[in-house]
Amino acid sequence: MECKIVADFKQGLFCIDPLYGYILGDPLEKLPSYFETWNELAKNMPKLVETKEFRNKVNNMTLLDIAKLNGHKEKRLAHLQLAIIASGYIWQEGEEGVTKSIPEQLAVPWYRLSEELDLKPILTYADIIIINWRKKDENKPLELDNLRCLYNVTEGENAEWFITVTIQIEFEFAAAIQSILEAIQAVSDSDTPRLNRCLREINDVILNMLKVFRRMHEKLTAEVFFKKMRPFLNGWGTEGNCLPEGLIYEGIDDKPKKCVGGSAAQSSILQTLDAFLEIKHNKDKQMFLDEMKEYMPKPHRDFIDAIKKSPKVRNYGKTFCVDRSNHVIYVR
Repeated sequence: MECKIVADFKQGLFCIDPLYGYILGDPLEKLPSYFETWNELAKNMPKLVETKEFRNKVNNMTLLDIAKLNGHKEKRLAHLQLAIIASGYIWQEGEEGVTKSIPEQLAVPWYRLSEELDLKPILTYADIIIINWRKKDENKPLELDNLRCLYNVTEGENAEWFITVTIQIEFEFAAAIQSILEAIQAVSDSDTPRLNRCLREINDVILNMLKVFRRMHEKLTAEVFFKKMRPFLNGWGTEGNCLPEGLIYEGIDDKPKKCVGGSAAQSSILQTLDAFLEIKHNKDKQMFLDEMKEYMPKPHRDFIDAIKKSPKVRNYGKTFCVDRSNHVIYVR
């Protein structure tokens, strides 16, 4: 009998692409002409921040109606664009000149769209990574050196490399999602050889992800990341932050709201593996991970929860011993 999680996956309930995994397949690069102001400001944010013109342009922006957005991809792109615009607006003058609020014409559509998409009103991993890619050459394979990002918080090949390496890691994990589903089904069917094969496949995927990750320093230095990129990925309302009380979204609420900045901890990958292998963390770490999970797209959170409710690979694996020559499974 087919497991519920497998059936739900086939029905598309988790918004996970069989080829791309958690990455959104074929994302849009531009919104319709009605939203051209957002298109232009998001694309040119790094240059306009550099010349200190960005805040003025945002202040002069008109309030646009998000009801004119059609479909999930347009809404996700709009959320990315508005998040990029907000980051530039807030951090244009650095920490010394940070603004404590964002204007209504930015805050209202962004906040309402966040509510509709069940995403946080901040530049998250789900924005800057999950939907922020295209192939350089559509006729060439999907691989790191053929990736480009659509939007960024700063200019330069180094900054783009950080994003494309992270995107490629997500692409690599797509194969593991298929193996995880098959492994769960194998446990349900008591099919040990099949489970054994799936676990080896997952191991191979993790090794491939590590190979990609090790390429990060080919083009990205710590100085570029921490001095040029990281400031735009900061959150607000956390201890030690230059916006300790949070950010005011004008037109929404006079009370500052708190959000955690974009982080790789908001990727669904590790929490998917934790759920599958029943990895336990100490209380403080688990509280942090639970908070980061809230920054993932809801269908991806639902997938992680569904794994936790599925047949347990660890319990099944404990009945076997390690035998490297025959690849017999064992989960400690």
